[in-house]
Amino acid sequence: FSFLATETFFAAEGIHDFSARRWGPQNLRAVAGRPSSFGIFTAADANIETLKDLKGQRFAYVAGNPSINVKCDAFLAFAGLTRDDVDAIMFPTYASTMSSLARNEADASCTTTTPSHVYELAESPRGIRWLEVPPGDKEGWERLRSVAPFFQPYTETVGAGISEDNPVDILAYRYPVLTVRAGTDEQLVYSFIKALDETYGMYKDATAVMPRWRLSEAGTPAIDVPFHPGAIQYLQEKGIWTEEHQAWNDARTERLNALMAAWSDATAATEGKSDEVFAEIWEQHRQKALSSL
Repeated sequence: FSFLATETFFAAEGIHDFSARRWGPQNLRAVAGRPSSFGIFTAADANIETLKDLKGQRFAYVAGNPSINVKCDAFLAFAGLTRDDVDAIMFPTYASTMSSLARNEADASCTTTTPSHVYELAESPRGIRWLEVPPGDKEGWERLRSVAPFFQPYTETVGAGISEDNPVDILAYRYPVLTVRAGTDEQLVYSFIKALDETYGMYKDATAVMPRWRLSEAGTPAIDVPFHPGAIQYLQEKGIWTEEHQAWNDARTERLNALMAAWSDATAATEGKSDEVFAEIWEQHRQKALSSL
């Protein structure tokens, strides 16, 4: 068992670090995952009201951090934009990226709603604004999920410039994701998630976000990888798991299986070839597999 972040998705997809020959798509399964909100924030004085208004604006990215950057790209995709449509500025660290708006070196970036940097921006002369992601925009969500299928709509009430009286419709992903390998014993996983559920009363007040570990939230899609059968068995017994959830899980499993098969084809076709050639051919096989679904 491991508590992982968006790297769970990267591992299952065989992308970024996991596109190297020694990795490839990893056959992982989820046990549960706490919803964690994520949004695009802007400086209020930049007069950026919607995601489409980001076109041509200074957008801060984090060097060497695909976990953050792929989420930013997904927001842009929602509005029909890419990095080429913004003035993408790469900062060397997460801290310098998030504080770049307060320094007036950028006008927008993306992160969770509670880091100190966004509170600092909210109290600065520039102020803060979170850009809404309308949950009813089906075409926007389709574009977003083509980049990051693990996102779901989420109304956040906690964060810099956010409250119960001033909520914002943004996104949620799962962080952390309680993850196992696909071959992990079903009874072990069943027992683990049952213990997580039965001891919930002992830890639910430990932090402000612990209530999001309720299985009615943490035990449902969307999430980075398919749920493990042992977890599904317990969720069914609790009346949490639905036919819609199972349909999602079946589709997510089909995608993962297609990528693992494509990896086998790519490695066979590139035996003895350079890493550069391998990377190109793997991406071709990967895209072909995804387009076939």
